[in-house]
Formats: sequence, C-alpha cells, structure tokens
Amino acid sequence: MIINVDSKKSAEQLCSEAKILGVSATPVSIYADDSSCKQLVALVFYYNQIPIHEIQQTIKALIEKWTSV
Repeated sequence: MIINVDSKKSAEQLCSEAKILGVSATPVSIYADDSSCKQLVALVFYYNQIPIHEIQQTIKALIEKWTSV
C-alpha cells in the first residue's frame, strides 16, 4: 500500500521509525520522483507483514511515533 504522510520528517527518518516498530516502509522516491508536494512523504507501507491481531496497535504506535517531534 502506498501512503502519504504529512510530516516534516524525512522519508528516511519515517522508515527508520517504522522499522523500530517492526514495520517495513520504503520511500516511493526510490521508484519514482514525484516531488510535487514537499510536505507529503509517499511511502510503500508493507502492512501485510504485521500479524493481523497486532495491526491496530502497531498502526497507532506508528502514528504516535511519526507525529512526535
């Protein structure tokens, strides 16, 4: 799934923070460079690697991590 994250953090930082929580994410920019909106960061989000019973809590934790300063 491709997600757009409204963040001042870099794609690399967002992916690193996702990895800490056990979630794989890759910047879309490595596949195609569409930098039309600088604040939105497009990521390929591999949610299918999260055990189904952990999806909700993992995504909540990821949102908290990504919105922290």
